[in-house]
Parts: sequence; structure tokens; C-alpha cells
Amino acid sequence: MKTLESVTFRGQKINLVDNELKLDRKSIKSLEEIDGLTDLTQIKTLTLAGNLLKSIPDSIGNLKSLKKLYLNKNLIESLPDAFSNLQNLEYLWLGDNKLTEVPKSVKSLQSLYSLDLGGNEGIDSEFNLINLPSLETISLAVCGLKSIPYSIGKLDSLTRLFLGGNRLDNLPNSIENLHHLQDLSLGGNNFKILPEIIGSLSNLKTLALMNSNITVIPEAIGNLVNLEELQLMSNYITHLPESFFQLSSLKRLYLSNNLLNTIPDIICKLNSLTFIDLRGNKLKAIPESIGELKNLEELKLEGNEIENLPESLKKNRALNLLNLDLNPIDKTKGSRNLKIIEQIQEQGIFVYLPDNEVYDIPEYLVLDRELIISALSNEWQPISSLVRKLGVKTMMDARFLRLKIKEFERKGEIEAEIMFGKKYWKLSTKRNIK
Repeated sequence: MKTLESVTFRGQKINLVDNELKLDRKSIKSLEEIDGLTDLTQIKTLTLAGNLLKSIPDSIGNLKSLKKLYLNKNLIESLPDAFSNLQNLEYLWLGDNKLTEVPKSVKSLQSLYSLDLGGNEGIDSEFNLINLPSLETISLAVCGLKSIPYSIGKLDSLTRLFLGGNRLDNLPNSIENLHHLQDLSLGGNNFKILPEIIGSLSNLKTLALMNSNITVIPEAIGNLVNLEELQLMSNYITHLPESFFQLSSLKRLYLSNNLLNTIPDIICKLNSLTFIDLRGNKLKAIPESIGELKNLEELKLEGNEIENLPESLKKNRALNLLNLDLNPIDKTKGSRNLKIIEQIQEQGIFVYLPDNEVYDIPEYLVLDRELIISALSNEWQPISSLVRKLGVKTMMDARFLRLKIKEFERKGEIEAEIMFGKKYWKLSTKRNIK
């Protein structure tokens, strides 16, 4: 039987649990305060985040079994050469310290999969990580970077790259060599015109470009055929290029707080979309083709200039939530728009219109689990019936109700069936809701 390893910290003996030692947020100024730390031979995970460490001793190199090391949120300015002895290290968190360069000893960690350097605002833009062949994830967010070195393209194992909150206005052409990249975060930079080279990253699934002063999206965006989530909120985008509508895998689209005044009918080509956020633009109309987005679950149009609703909205059978707040929509009694809204609501779609005198919005309900269960019954009923029974009138309550219904359905506590083009639910005969 193996001896249980332990350390002594401030007079207290602390045993490793599953080869892990957690000493985060203990105001530790020196590793010498942890007696026996560098004698540990079995330790796999060491958590020292949120302390007051300014330096790391050479003896850290004795922990050769380490796989995960959390040193983020300290005051570390450099790492010793002996750090390179940690050749089994796979995950290293060094974010939010005082580093001004990528430590040389880190560059030789051949097993490293994930490296977090975010929040070290003085890091030199000419860093080089080409000796890390296994690196799959790197964060250099909020590091004050004005450019990214050409050598970034040598990290051909990268799947996730976080570069948000810097001062970038361009990307090196070598980024096209990152053939395995799936998640790219570039928000909070200063691109203005999104670089064409972005279109070469054909395996991207998530692209974040919020708050980057972007005015133009290049035609090359259409090459991102595997993209599932695109975040472009809070920019200065006035129109979408035709190639944009080639993103057939796109599921979640964030375009709030831009300058769009129209959405082309060819939006219907994005038939994988489940979520669209277009709040805070200058849209005057919703295209009729919106009804062809058969998978659309949420459509947010708050704060535009929309006056009329398309009849096709009634075709969105998967739609759960439609936010039309702060639009000059004619909602007078008997109007065409009001009839469309009523028909949509009959399908169980929650329409958010708090400025509508017909649908007066009360304070938030206290929608708890028991109240929802009491509204369910042994008879089939659509979501619209539950909405009426529970008096749901706010977006918060609508979201909570929808999540709970999905939870009960997933656990087999309620039964679901599609009837007359709508989804109906009833309590399961085998229910045991807790």
C-alpha cells in the first residue's frame, strides 16, 4: 500500500486527495511556507492560484509527476530554469501575473497541452512557442499585444486560441496553417476591417469578434463552412456580404448593437440557426424568409425600427421566444400585427412585448418547481396552456419554464409528443419528480 503523501501548512497537516493539493487563496507569499511540498513524488495537480507569490523556487522542478499546475492570479514576474524539469506537465495556468515575456523554461515543456498567459499585460509581442508541439490551447487574452508573431502558425496542433482584449488590428498570414483550430476568440481588439485570412480557418466552430470596431466583413467569411457560433456584437457593421449566407453549419448568430438596416431574404439559407440576436440595430423589417428557418428557437429583435411582422413567423414551429420590445410595431386592437402575435402565442411561442397595453407585464413571478408541476396534468397540453395557467408574462419566467420542461422531459418525468404541428406534454405515469 502506498504511503499517503502530505505537507504541513501553518502548523496543519494536509494530505493529498487523489494526488491533488489545493492551497488557493491562502495569501501565500513563498512556497517555503508549505513544508514538504517539493518532496512530493506522486502529486499530479497543484493549485496555488490567488496567492501573493512573486517568485517560484528552483525546487519546483522536483515535482516531476505534475500534470496540472495552477499559478494564476499571483504576482509572478519570472520562472526558474528548473521549471523545465516538469516534462509531464500538461496544463499550466499563469494568467493574471506580472510576466513580461513567455518564460524560457515554459517553452521546453514538450507535454504541454494547455497554456494560459492571459492578463499578463506586459508580454512581448515577439514571443515564440514553436517548441511546444503538443499545445492545443493557448490564452494570450488581455496581454497588451499589438501584433501576433509569424511563428504562431507553427503551432499546428492548436484547437483553441484566445487573443481577446488586446490591441490587434491585423493577423499574420501564417495563421492559415492552423488547420485544427476550432475556437478563435478575437473580441475587444481594433480590426475595423476583418482580415481576409480568417477565411482560411475552415475548421473553425466558434469565432468571437465582439467589440472590435469592425465595419466590414470580408467575402472570405463564407469559407468557414463548419462554423457553428459567430459573435459579432457591438461593432459598426452596416451590411452582411452575400458569402455570409454560405455558413450552413451556423447555429448561433450574435449581431446585436451594430448598424444593420436590413437582413436579406437569403438568410433562409442558414437553416441550421437555432438562435439569432439582432437587438440594437436599425432594422425596419423582418424578411418573409425568416419562416423557413425550421430550427430557430430564439429570435431577439429588441430596439430596432420594425413596424410590421411577416406572416411567415407562424411557420417557425421550433420557436420558443420572440423578443420584439422597443420597436414601433402597430399593436392596436384588430391590427394585422396583433393577429399575427396572437396566432404565434397560440403555438406556445413566448412573445416579449412589455410596452404593449394588451399584454400588461406584471412583476416577475416566483416560478418554482412545485408550481410548474402543479400546472402539468395527465392530459396532453401545449406550452401555451402552461403559460396561461402559470401567468407567464416575462422573459425570465419563460426561460425558466422552458428549461424546467426540458429537464423533466430529459429525466423521463414527463412525456412529449408532436400533435397538429405542436409539441404537447403530460405527466409520465412513472414520474418521480424531485
